Amino acid sequence: MASVAEGGNPFVWYELMTKDVASAKAFYAQVTGWTYTDMEGNGAPYTVFLADGQAVGGIMAAPVPDAPIGWLGYISVPDAAAALAAMVEDGATAQMPVTYIPQVGHIAMLADPHGATFYIIQPEGEGEIAPFSAMPCPGKFGWNELLAADAKEARAFYGRHAGWEEKGAMDMGPMGQYHFFGLPGGATLGGLMTATEDMLPPKWKHYIWVADIDAAHARVTAAGGEVCSGPHEVPGPLFILESVDPQGATFALVGHRNGAEEA
Repeated sequence: MASVAEGGNPFVWYELMTKDVASAKAFYAQVTGWTYTDMEGNGAPYTVFLADGQAVGGIMAAPVPDAPIGWLGYISVPDAAAALAAMVEDGATAQMPVTYIPQVGHIAMLADPHGATFYIIQPEGEGEIAPFSAMPCPGKFGWNELLAADAKEARAFYGRHAGWEEKGAMDMGPMGQYHFFGLPGGATLGGLMTATEDMLPPKWKHYIWVADIDAAHARVTAAGGEVCSGPHEVPGPLFILESVDPQGATFALVGHRNGAEEA
C-alpha cells in the first residue's frame, strides 16, 4: 500500500476543464456564489475559485478543441511518484506523468482500472487547503461519488491506494448496494456503486454544497445549465440535483430544501 498517508488520503482540490473559461466563471458564480482570482504562471492562465474567501479549486481552458471537458478531483498523496507507480502496477492507467508545478506540488492524472479519471497530488507549501466539507458549507464540495464497473473491485483498489475504509452501505433495490467510504476514523467522503448500463462509462461525480436546493435549481436553469435529475431526497435529510453546465460538464449540487436544516 504505497503512498497512503496516516489517516488516509483526502480530496484536496477540484478542477474544471472547460471550453470557455469566462462563460464557466459566470455560470458557477451565479449558481454557487463562487468568486475568482486569476493567476498567471509559466503555463496557461489558471483561475482559482473561492468559497467565502477560501480556495476550493481551479478552472482552466481545454488545451485543444477536442480535449475532454469536465470536473476532476485531486487526491492527496505523500509521494506522487510512488503512488503513480503502485496504482499503475495495480491496473490503473497513467493519463499524465508526474509533473511538478512550483508552489503547488507534484501532480499526475490517472484512470483507475475501470477507467474513472482522477488526479493525485503531492502538495507543496505551507497551509492547509480544505475544499471539502462533510457538513453543509455552501460553495465547498460535500460529496464524491464513483460510478464503478465493479463496486467490490473499486473499493479494494481505493482502499489499497487511498486508505479509504467502508462507512456502511445502503440498499438501492435493483440497483444494488451503495457503499459509503471515508477516512479511517474520520469523515465520510462519498459513496460508490456498481453502475447500471445507462450510467456507464465509469466516472467520478463531485457534489457542491448549496444553502437551498430549490433556489439553486432555479439558478442552474436561469444561467443556461441543464438539470438532468432531481432534486431527489437522500439521507440527511438532504436533496441532490444532477446537472450539466452550458459547456457540457456534468456536476451535482447538494443541500437542504428551502434552507431548512435538520432539527
